Amino acid sequence: MPLYPRRSRRRCAFTVLLTAVALAAVPATAHAREGRMADASPTVVGVSTLPDPVPAGSTTQLRVQIVNTGPDTTAEPFRIDVHLPDSSVFVPGNADSTTRLVFPPNCTAGETAQDVACSFPAGLPSLDSAIVLLPVQVSEAAPPGVVLAGGRVTVDCAGPGYPFEIAVDC
Repeated sequence: MPLYPRRSRRRCAFTVLLTAVALAAVPATAHAREGRMADASPTVVGVSTLPDPVPAGSTTQLRVQIVNTGPDTTAEPFRIDVHLPDSSVFVPGNADSTTRLVFPPNCTAGETAQDVACSFPAGLPSLDSAIVLLPVQVSEAAPPGVVLAGGRVTVDCAGPGYPFEIAVDC
């Protein structure tokens, strides 16, 4: 499966709309304020889990969407780092299980099972998106109804990152 597959017109239109919304929320860079074109810039625009909320002790699929905010195709590979909230861990499994699917397949755990790094090759077109899929297990000890805060996604270790939470089912 290619990392940047061709998409239908409807899906491309949705991606462009989502990107426009994301761009409206992203502050201008110094380059843009000075009237210069910025380089290709992969940006995290959303993090979600399925199921949501997650029953304690079960596995959820964490989905991170990254959009190249352009204006050019990414010329260099880029890395996505995910730090999971307390009481949750990365649990890679076999590719046959839909709840344990890891994409891209090069995602690996860091020093702890709460840290995951995924690499993407150069070539993400401007205003197109890439997806990270990670199986995450919520601790059986997580209290029902609590929100596990402290998750963060960064691109190439730049900036404060994109915060996210995982809700635990009642």
